[in-house]
Amino acid sequence: MKLFLEQSDKEDIARGVFELVKPLLRNLSKENFRKIMNVTEVAVYLKVSEKWIYKRTYLKEIPYYKIDGQLRFKKQDIDAWLESHKIAPIPSSDVLLRAIKR
Repeated sequence: MKLFLEQSDKEDIARGVFELVKPLLRNLSKENFRKIMNVTEVAVYLKVSEKWIYKRTYLKEIPYYKIDGQLRFKKQDIDAWLESHKIAPIPSSDVLLRAIKR
């Protein structure tokens, strides 16, 4: 089955799609996907102390950039690093077996 649309119908559809997608695009930019953060901002974001951030960078445990002696972090790198430290939950049956074995 072929459907033929008038040019004005195609334009109406395109405008409709754009209006649906526009808020999603706006939200992407609001999330600051490429935001650059300093030590204080990363500490607040991760809810840790600045000292903790400095220690992790000294030990090279957290991704960072050094620009003119100042530490900078990409939000997307921090999010990826955080995700890599995620610990999966243990099924409740395994927890019960662990408790019994002790």
